[in-house]
Amino acid sequence: MRARIPAGIDLEDRLLYGLSPARLGYVAGRAVLASWFWRQPVWVPLRVLPAMLLLAVAAAIGWLRHDGRHLDEWARDLVLHVMARYCLDVDWSALRKLQRLLSVVHRRNPR
Repeated sequence: MRARIPAGIDLEDRLLYGLSPARLGYVAGRAVLASWFWRQPVWVPLRVLPAMLLLAVAAAIGWLRHDGRHLDEWARDLVLHVMARYCLDVDWSALRKLQRLLSVVHRRNPR
């Protein structure tokens, strides 16, 4: 008995414009944020520049590839590399001193 294995069974699903569900979410989220910046009642360059920057980032995340891998895969690998190689050491005594200083300032100047 012969069996045929379907080709492409391990490929990502494509929903819209060749985007996988995750990448479509990235693009849609940044497009909504760009729209929010565009509708702000401020001076025109202060709303156009962030909106265009977000649209460019959305397009890059959605469709750009480097060495056959999408940018979100590169970002995930970069975060995993940094987490595996570096350790964050917090000086809690300095934070406690800052907290005490802020509480003294707050007691002197209540609102």
